[in-house]
Amino acid sequence: MRGFRRILNSNLHRVLRTIGLQAARVLHRVPQLNRWFAAAAYCLLKKDFTVGDHALKFLFHQSNTEAFKWKPLMTVLMPVYNTDPEVLKKSIESVLHQAYKNWELCLVDDASTRPHVRSILKNYASKDNRIKLGFSDTNEGIASTINKAAGMADGEYFGVLDHDDELDPSTLLEYVKKINEHPDADCIYCDEDKIDQKGDYCDPWFKSEWNPDLFLSFNYTSSIYSSVQFKKKIIDLVHYLVYK
Repeated sequence: MRGFRRILNSNLHRVLRTIGLQAARVLHRVPQLNRWFAAAAYCLLKKDFTVGDHALKFLFHQSNTEAFKWKPLMTVLMPVYNTDPEVLKKSIESVLHQAYKNWELCLVDDASTRPHVRSILKNYASKDNRIKLGFSDTNEGIASTINKAAGMADGEYFGVLDHDDELDPSTLLEYVKKINEHPDADCIYCDEDKIDQKGDYCDPWFKSEWNPDLFLSFNYTSSIYSSVQFKKKIIDLVHYLVYK
């Protein structure tokens, strides 16, 4: 199966290199092919193929958001503490690589003692003005750190990405698509998976639709923070109830 997938990926790469940008634009606008080509492009990227051609970049990075009536600013909150450098970079870059571009990343370091953390955060913040950066003088724990990050945010929907988690490149795009379909939704959640040390997906969790009885049993919407997004008014309400 793995060999077949490798051959398929290789052939897709040749096809995408051949069809060129204009053909890619036409194919991308066909709804039935849209998700398939996005998935194919992501598969190629995950398999570390050389990605330099304009067609593939268009298919993967320039997803058609023109059809969205509402393009909210999506806030990603990331609490950081003594994270392994490569893991931290992957987490941040998973936000940078989002197909949906109207986002902000609010990073707060909870007084890490490992010196590389501060330098990595400052480096990324200096390269992209959508990244907001804060540092705590003392270690206060994850809850306080998330609250500090939320205090820096201007977005309309909030989600928390832990410092050792990653977002799929289409995550925010799919959230915004669902927000446009259901603008009254206060909370949106998605499936999730785990990635092993080899970079392979290994433990998918396909969640049910909204189930209040199940939710009363355990927090099935989110075992990793990044799989749920809340409307800002919900964040404000919770903050008011807890702190006022």
